[in-house]
Amino acid sequence: MKDRESHEQSESRMSGNDQVRVEIEIFLQALDSYPARFAANPKVTFEEHQASLMAPASGQRGPALEQ
Repeated sequence: MKDRESHEQSESRMSGNDQVRVEIEIFLQALDSYPARFAANPKVTFEEHQASLMAPASGQRGPALEQ
């Protein structure tokens, strides 16, 4: 019984690690692409830009890159 609980916790931790990896990748992508987005729209904040990249990953529709 403990072995099964340990295995379930391990799977949960792995999916959590995978989620963190995805968030890190999106953050790095946002860092790389923000200067071009800001040049096109100086009113957009980094947080808005990053959120627009994260929204498709969560299945939601984010704002267009060129606003």
